[in-house]
Amino acid sequence: MIPDVSSRQWLGKRKAMKRGLLCEPEARKAFQVKKDSHVELEVTETGLFLSRHHTFLGASPDGLVKCKCCAPRLL
Repeated sequence: MIPDVSSRQWLGKRKAMKRGLLCEPEARKAFQVKKDSHVELEVTETGLFLSRHHTFLGASPDGLVKCKCCAPRLL
């Protein structure tokens, strides 16, 4: 069942998820405007994260943010 749940085709059928998927590139681009205040800022795409302990819980962040001056974080 996990491959079915994690596919963007399935997620895209939900109204809220459809909007979220459409906005992901814009969110990543808007965040990169902060590039000047960080050292080697990178924003990369991520997939669906599922809880190891509660596999019915998941999250789909807009991106993973890394730089030399801050701890990695999710967008």
